[in-house]
Amino acid sequence: MACIGINNSIISLLNELKTHYDLGIVSNGLYDPRLKILQMGLSEVFSNDTIFHAEQLGRRKPDPEIYSMALERFGKRPEGTLFIGDSWTHDVVGPIEAGMDAIWVNAKNLAKTTVHTPIAVVSDVTEIRDILLNNN
Repeated sequence: MACIGINNSIISLLNELKTHYDLGIVSNGLYDPRLKILQMGLSEVFSNDTIFHAEQLGRRKPDPEIYSMALERFGKRPEGTLFIGDSWTHDVVGPIEAGMDAIWVNAKNLAKTTVHTPIAVVSDVTEIRDILLNNN
């Protein structure tokens, strides 16, 4: 985790998104994601109650229950929720199966392994600015 640092483009994007959307994190990471958030300079964007850690919840993505726990915390329905991530199985298939939309961050240009269809595929997370903020 020593190589994790601050990326001002990501911080700027997330701060913009936060003015229009409720943001949260669902992580399967074996480490405490709160430490990573702090190291990335994102603790102003993500409070502790918006970070859902599989190790603490006893559920791991793509188990539908972990997505339900996050949705319940935000008081949201799956139909009005967008999940963004880089894992086809955990961040696209799992959320779509749970009734959400997804954006796949596919930096390695991998092929889809199922018939699921995200609303967008981007090669870099900063590309979601055009998708999510152009209509606001």
